Amino acid sequence: MGIRQYNSLLDHFIEQNVVPRDLFVRLNADEDSFDELGVACTLLNAYVDEEDMPAPTAPTSSMVVVHSDTQELRELRELRDMLRERMPERF
Repeated sequence: MGIRQYNSLLDHFIEQNVVPRDLFVRLNADEDSFDELGVACTLLNAYVDEEDMPAPTAPTSSMVVVHSDTQELRELRELRDMLRERMPERF
């Protein structure tokens, strides 16, 4: 489930032009390990930092996207923290 959630977040960030299309690689649930998921989450989280997200200057439809991105960033951080908690020797 973690890999599927990471891939969904990555797809969304690519669609929203938050990250370049070829900068991050989608993970494969059959081939990639939790270690690789943890590294990928950490790297994506470092690249997509809430502080770096552009803030809307006026209420527009883009506010919904910013809110969605913020929620997804929180979910990504929660996933990273869960991995760190369950496998502290790897992080």
